[in-house]
Amino acid sequence: MKENLHKLLVLQEHDVEINKLDQEKQDMPQELESLKSDVSELEAILKKEMDSLEEVQTWKKNREESLTGTEERIKKRIKDLDKVTTGKDYFGLQKELEIHRKKAREHEDEILKLMEVVEERQKVVKDRKKQLDRFWKAVEKKEKGFTERMAKIDKQLEQLNKERKELSSGIPKNLMRKYNFLTSKRFPAMVEAKEERCLGCNMGIPAQKFNSLYEVSDIVECPFCSRILYIKEALEG
Repeated sequence: MKENLHKLLVLQEHDVEINKLDQEKQDMPQELESLKSDVSELEAILKKEMDSLEEVQTWKKNREESLTGTEERIKKRIKDLDKVTTGKDYFGLQKELEIHRKKAREHEDEILKLMEVVEERQKVVKDRKKQLDRFWKAVEKKEKGFTERMAKIDKQLEQLNKERKELSSGIPKNLMRKYNFLTSKRFPAMVEAKEERCLGCNMGIPAQKFNSLYEVSDIVECPFCSRILYIKEALEG
């Protein structure tokens, strides 16, 4: 029985490694998806910032068009001054000119402020694009690394599963059935017992059952979690 339990423990060590590699395979796509989700959030932020920049540029363009229209009206009124024949018309045109000039100054002030805002937002967009580019390069690098790692894992799993099959063939079928059944319920199925405790569920083991583990003459299960118990010194001695 000692030899069979020892073989089973070696088999379980293979299963631990197989499970570890399988879990790594499952985690990699999730990690990659998380990174891509971060990139998508950055893209959404960039879009908002670009929309904001476009909005300010539109306001600036509208003010520039308004300024151009006002300046045209000023030029026209200046020409009209040369044509007036009465003082009343002259002063009326001067008053209208002053209103247009005031409006032109307001437009100029608004345009200058909007130019500053445009420059600021252009810088934000530029920096965000650089950040996004760095993120995409990191994702591409990570994806390439995952692809290479996945290929290595597949080779390792192929070898481990081959070895597992060989190990399984040397273990009695009834013991393998028990092990496989326990493994499907809880893992690991075979755990060390120490100081009259099961290290799988951390529950106490009756003294008589614990002492029988030193004999290694039969399968001893934990009365609480049903795992196969062993004492390291007895199994390796």
